[in-house]
Amino acid sequence: MALVVQGLYGLLAYLASTRRREVGVRMALGATALAIALRVGGQGLAATVAGALVGLGAALALRRVLGTLLYGVAAVDGWAIAGSFALLLIAAFVASFAPALRAARVDPMVALREE
Repeated sequence: MALVVQGLYGLLAYLASTRRREVGVRMALGATALAIALRVGGQGLAATVAGALVGLGAALALRRVLGTLLYGVAAVDGWAIAGSFALLLIAAFVASFAPALRAARVDPMVALREE
């Protein structure tokens, strides 16, 4: 899970840094820091949920193969799937928190001057 948080943090920090100019324009036009933070954090959570749903679909499609590899857990154990999904969402929220706050603190004039 630590690798998941680190990977998500790196990806979200990179995406937020590539959109620095856009964030500067939005803030110059009157967007609040809360709106910027929610937008950046929400995009990270949306990507995580989409990836988790694709993974869930793949796991359900490959449940016979997974059933031979698992010991003591059914291939489609509802509690295990729900627990791992919830843990992944918590990890995504933690990983998206710092880049969202950093994007919310962008100075619009500095971001617009960069090229």
